[in-house]
Amino acid sequence: MSAELASRLTILVTLVVLGYNIFQLTNGYAWMVAQIGQFREYAREEKVAAPNMRRYNLIVIGIMLTAYLTLLFFSGFAWWILGLVFAKYAGSALLSDQMQWRILQGKDFQRTHHRVIKADAFTNVLVLGGLLTICVAS
Repeated sequence: MSAELASRLTILVTLVVLGYNIFQLTNGYAWMVAQIGQFREYAREEKVAAPNMRRYNLIVIGIMLTAYLTLLFFSGFAWWILGLVFAKYAGSALLSDQMQWRILQGKDFQRTHHRVIKADAFTNVLVLGGLLTICVAS
């Protein structure tokens, strides 16, 4: 894969993920609670087993993170940046897994959880914005 193609794909993927994180920042608590209710109802109707969902999410997130890191690598990013990106998004994946586990266990979703999700989305926006700036500038 050429560095130019990898950079263009990196910009595209980064914009999509950046948009998702900006969307997460704009969600209100009430909207999130409503979405959680719908998710719980779906999981109940489909008899989704929490361990199976965790396994599936781990596989999907692992594939997406590996693909993104590969794009960053072929775009010419330094190893230490790849390590930081890996650490940040592995932490985000862990947070997401913990929240989803709580939801599937029927535990309450509190405003504190909502603030943590917003803080994670904000740091994701900062990281993605930095990566996007570097890609566009190079």
